[in-house]
Amino acid sequence: MGLISNFQHDRSRDIIACIDLGKIKHNLSVLKEQSGGKPVWAVLKANAYGHGAVEIAQSIKDRAYGFAVSTLDEALELRTAGLDNDILVLGGVKPEGWPIASLLNLSIALVSPDNLSELVLFLKNNQLKIHLKIDTGMGRLGFLKSDVSLHQESLKLMKNSIVGLMSHFSSADEPSRSFMDQQISAFHGIRATLRDFDIQPSQIHFSNTDALQHGAIDSETHTRPGLGLFGLSNHPQNISLNPCLDLICNILRVKSVPEGTAVGYGRTYITPSPMQIVTLACGYADGYLRAFGNHVSVSIEGNLYPVVGRVSMDFTTIAVPINVSVDITKPVYLISSDPNSPLSLRSLSHLAHVLPYEITCGLQRRITRVYKD
Repeated sequence: MGLISNFQHDRSRDIIACIDLGKIKHNLSVLKEQSGGKPVWAVLKANAYGHGAVEIAQSIKDRAYGFAVSTLDEALELRTAGLDNDILVLGGVKPEGWPIASLLNLSIALVSPDNLSELVLFLKNNQLKIHLKIDTGMGRLGFLKSDVSLHQESLKLMKNSIVGLMSHFSSADEPSRSFMDQQISAFHGIRATLRDFDIQPSQIHFSNTDALQHGAIDSETHTRPGLGLFGLSNHPQNISLNPCLDLICNILRVKSVPEGTAVGYGRTYITPSPMQIVTLACGYADGYLRAFGNHVSVSIEGNLYPVVGRVSMDFTTIAVPINVSVDITKPVYLISSDPNSPLSLRSLSHLAHVLPYEITCGLQRRITRVYKD
């Protein structure tokens, strides 16, 4: 036990995500301005898209109205961390989770007419803030217009608990807003039906980051951006949002090899000449995508070097010319927050044929996250 208690953390395996909270606050201000100043539900699902939900929430708790997450567990993480903002569970909550949601004063999205009668009974003796989700064209969760009509009696019985009405855009990242307008029209139609039932929630929210690039929706009382908080958007022209994450790792080994040396699983890279193969302390188990192999570069002291061979679970290899001196104490930049860098999330995602937030959502918890403001 003495050996274990005196153990010093092995820093050679450190992979560090440096996250700029100042940029996140800037992005929140930009998104709020784009909505005309409406209160923001800051979407922090999937560990804030890989950036660290608790730390991000703590940094913007005085600027955001509330936080939206995907699951009850994600909501509990924020509430038990001492955050007292309103927290909305977007993915809904099963009946067994209603008591804890009520106890912790959480809001839940009602995403299906399943268990409605059971919910009506629960609400007779318990308080629970409900946001009724309407399916206006996403085809996933939410009430259809026919569901609203079919279950109107149950909805009327719980009208005092329905504090919000929400939907979700399916195509807000497209240049045209024609389908957005169809969804808005469908939403207004269902809202009018609910008004006929004397169900008039005080909160109306629809817009995500991409929708805000098309302009504010007058009927909304709140907005619900997520990606934009972290400088990510499917609208490349939105240069007012600042990416906030740099990913850095260490060098484990520098090895000089002759021409014709195979590198990595499957021998997908063969050295065309004598060179140095540098092994980095990161792999796909950390969230550095296997798809990056033979397609992207990394930066050491401002110089770019290609990733060669397949990215493996714990290691990545790069090729460095034989005549270049490699200082193994220098950090290796895998992702850059500079939007113009070839290591930006947009550039890397394009080369790997994925979305930028697929990369950040995959950043594992064994990565050390460091925050600056």
